[in-house]
Amino acid sequence: MSAQFAASVAQKKYLGTTLIPTLVSVFLVLFLSACSRTSDDALLDYQKRIARLTDAPLVATERPEFPQPPRVQVTREAIPEFTISLVASQRLNRCRAGQLIAERNSSLGRVQPPNARLRHELAMLTALPECLQDAHIADSSIASELTAAIAHKTSTLPNWRQRMITNDPIMRDSLRPGRNLLAVETMAAASETLEAIDYFLYIFTEIERFLAATQTSGSLTAESDLQVIEVNLNDWQVAVAALGQGDFLGRYLRSQQHALGYMQALNQQLTDAGTLVGCRPNHQPAAADYLHNVLMAFWIGELQPMFARWDGYQQQLEPRIQALSDYVDHPQWHAYFRYLAGSESIAQQLQQEVRHHAELWQQVLQTCGLEAGLR
Repeated sequence: MSAQFAASVAQKKYLGTTLIPTLVSVFLVLFLSACSRTSDDALLDYQKRIARLTDAPLVATERPEFPQPPRVQVTREAIPEFTISLVASQRLNRCRAGQLIAERNSSLGRVQPPNARLRHELAMLTALPECLQDAHIADSSIASELTAAIAHKTSTLPNWRQRMITNDPIMRDSLRPGRNLLAVETMAAASETLEAIDYFLYIFTEIERFLAATQTSGSLTAESDLQVIEVNLNDWQVAVAALGQGDFLGRYLRSQQHALGYMQALNQQLTDAGTLVGCRPNHQPAAADYLHNVLMAFWIGELQPMFARWDGYQQQLEPRIQALSDYVDHPQWHAYFRYLAGSESIAQQLQQEVRHHAELWQQVLQTCGLEAGLR
């Protein structure tokens, strides 16, 4: 069907000549190449077409620097540990806390990543009160030790939450630009990334609720009616895998960085384009029609929809980034989060350049006496 379509297009003449490429044929080329075409491919192709039509040199693209997340060594703060005595740990073999302690003391447990350590702390805050419900433990000399352990783990829970956000390798890799770029017409894995962030934000919010309830009651003991935070291991692992194995957010951030550099160059490239192609009162050269085709097929037909998809994702991402920032107490991280989302973000800078580009096209159309639309 596509070959017949292309053949029928080729038979048509635009403005009385077969030398002018038709808008429909350009759309066909875009359709066939969209699957493998990255945002860089599309932007560079678009810039080359404008440069060729205006007979101007290609404006060099300077990519803005994208800051890295604050270094772990700079923001990592020591979190005091609570050591349960050997006698107490042996008695805890009667309940689930004993198994958790054994896992923590294993060779793998000692090198837990921050996300696994937070999950361990949450599990212990569920398991220790369960141990105190055992009459043999509640009436023993270790009951006060377990109560102290619960109080300590409750007080340090925000620290472990913050360490997961700022120090966990998977979280850090998710929050910085990756090596690869987004394809022009896909936002694949965007929903999985947002769902994973939402899952951890739910856990972090539950921690906040738990801490507030603990402050109201004064303590968490076997007799407390506080609702502890139950963590489903499978749900946790699915969310970790979505962030660790998926690279959408990294692609998105890298694509934004590259696109900002391209749009800054493109805005220089398009300035006075109408005059450069020879437009003047009562004179509309053939090059103006070529330029109009580029506007319709590449800017309106391809790049504007891509940027619109990015804007939609940014609107979903920003409140989530702000929520993560609220759980962090480091000025350097706050500055980095502002670069990811908010008035200082690279996304905002890119949106400004895109708006300016649309204004430049309006000037070109006015200079050449053209209108945006199919002709």
